[in-house]
Amino acid sequence: MKRVILIIAFWVACPAALWAQEIGQIHAELDGEARQWFTISVNQGDRSALSASFRNDKRMPTLSLQGHPEPRFTTADVLAVKASWFGAYDPTKSPTSVEITFRPEGMRKPFYTSDQVVQTPTLTVKSMELNDATGQVTGSFSGKICLVSKLYEAPDLDNCKAVAGTFNTEIEVR
Repeated sequence: MKRVILIIAFWVACPAALWAQEIGQIHAELDGEARQWFTISVNQGDRSALSASFRNDKRMPTLSLQGHPEPRFTTADVLAVKASWFGAYDPTKSPTSVEITFRPEGMRKPFYTSDQVVQTPTLTVKSMELNDATGQVTGSFSGKICLVSKLYEAPDLDNCKAVAGTFNTEIEVR
């Protein structure tokens, strides 16, 4: 009986993991190792949330990509790439800021970031098609990410990894 209750509790507590669907991929070389992550759509009742989005703000448009190691929701082994532009998005302009984050063990554990690293990461959009609520984006990114052992600490610039890759995914337009 306890086992049945635990199984039911798991299914109720983790519905997002059950109804995720792949919407794109991120391919990257992380510290010399070829890796693949999936951008996903997670059903939440009658609504879907995508792990890839473009906030089409006229002052600071932002592209956010969150890749999962499998086409399902997880908080471990997640690669995130975020880029912002100053002013309206213009495909001929480079992003004003780019941040790459890798969380090998989840949200509260040590993680890697490009924030505060001397070498500025780059992101290039090859193509971006925007509709009212959805779109498609392809491009590439590269940078250096360094270990942050505790939340709110500066990265350890002596413990870093190189990362470079490409992405091709649907996006939610906000």
